[in-house]
Amino acid sequence: MPAGAGLSIEQPAWDPKTERFYVSIPIIANNPAGCNFDADAGDITCDGGLLVVDPTTPTAVLGAFDPATNTGVVPLHACGPNGATVGPHDNLLLGCTPANNPSNATTLVINATTKNFANIGNIVGSDEVWFNKGDRRYYTASNRNCKTTAPCPNANQQAAVLGVIDRTSVLIETIRSRPARTRWRRTPRAT
Repeated sequence: MPAGAGLSIEQPAWDPKTERFYVSIPIIANNPAGCNFDADAGDITCDGGLLVVDPTTPTAVLGAFDPATNTGVVPLHACGPNGATVGPHDNLLLGCTPANNPSNATTLVINATTKNFANIGNIVGSDEVWFNKGDRRYYTASNRNCKTTAPCPNANQQAAVLGVIDRTSVLIETIRSRPARTRWRRTPRAT
């Protein structure tokens, strides 16, 4: 990311219908206006965006989204996405996380063509996301899912879960991760 534009890029996805790459950007500057995107300057208050890239142009367009060329950054609300995956009907699931901005309170599904979106409630904190064509479901690796209503101010209100979302963007279930058990073996004494 250019200096002053935001922080890093994350998981990309290719949509064959629009022939564009969609890249998660966890935090973009001025989303909303006057927000802070620099963790060194205090709490992050900026939301993220979705960078739409036309691979036939030599450089990505980092400016505001241009519907005529279907390129640029689509600003998001209550979502700093780390993950992106393409599902049915040209829909992209974006895995959002309060690790990027504590007010991130949702997971988003956004249509690659229309840019209309739907919020998926009760699942947040995703890093990588994936769409499985076999069972036609989305899966989220949500290591910071809120046990309470977002924002998740501290770690004891977060849980690691696998989110399972159907093709119509409805959360089916969350499967809680269990910490690995340590097995202690007694070491025989040397004689």
